[in-house]
Amino acid sequence: MQKVIQGQPDLEWRVSRFVESGPITVAEWTWTSTFTGESPRGPVEKQRVFGRGVSVVLTEKGQIKHLTDYYDLPSFSRKAPAMATKRGTTL
Repeated sequence: MQKVIQGQPDLEWRVSRFVESGPITVAEWTWTSTFTGESPRGPVEKQRVFGRGVSVVLTEKGQIKHLTDYYDLPSFSRKAPAMATKRGTTL
């Protein structure tokens, strides 16, 4: 994760939807940043990145027991939209 943050110093991760039911929590999120570093297509510099995903968390006794992330990979290939300035706005 340190390498990810180093290559994306302006990384912004926002939760757009959040559902909790007993020990299970699900969060839909978006990720935006400016990336510099190695990519599947070779090195890039200051490329805007946007992605969407969902995290599913299982807790037990107040501790995270299991975490699974699902990524919308095609969204990472599109140009990053302008970020909404209002809190709670869904992209």
